[in-house]
Amino acid sequence: MEKIHYLLTKAGPRLLDLMVDTAQIDILVTAPGMLFERLELVTNLGMLEGCDAGFYYELAKDLEATVFCAHKAPVQVEIAVDAHRLGAELSIELGEPSMYQSLLRLRTQSGKTFREVITASRAVINNETMMAGFYVVRATGNHEHHKSASKHIRNHAKHAKMDHSSHK
Repeated sequence: MEKIHYLLTKAGPRLLDLMVDTAQIDILVTAPGMLFERLELVTNLGMLEGCDAGFYYELAKDLEATVFCAHKAPVQVEIAVDAHRLGAELSIELGEPSMYQSLLRLRTQSGKTFREVITASRAVINNETMMAGFYVVRATGNHEHHKSASKHIRNHAKHAKMDHSSHK
């Protein structure tokens, strides 16, 4: 079984597929805590299709997450399941802002594939096609995210839009 590799960087993907046939996913993260805050599990199914709070807790029990950084010893990362009025949420922090780059290694403890673990964690098993992935949540607490950087980004986007429309 191969492992899956994802790269989180500026202008990179914001949704990482978890319905994969591997027991390990390596995610290389550029500027954790500065660009990216955490991963949040999202799925197309709801409570009535078996993705209730028990699903999130069951899934979290079989996952482990480790952050590797060149400047520190590997650190186990908590896989948090929090109750919310919309339902349970599963999230994984990506590391400290002091890390320039890190590797987040996700593994199933059982050795089963992510697809198998996710499917087996559902309270109701039916023929519904299931999508599951990690949504990459952008960081907001770093000084680079305040108005000066935002103004520059907005101006760049505005000019790019004008340049694009003039080529039509």
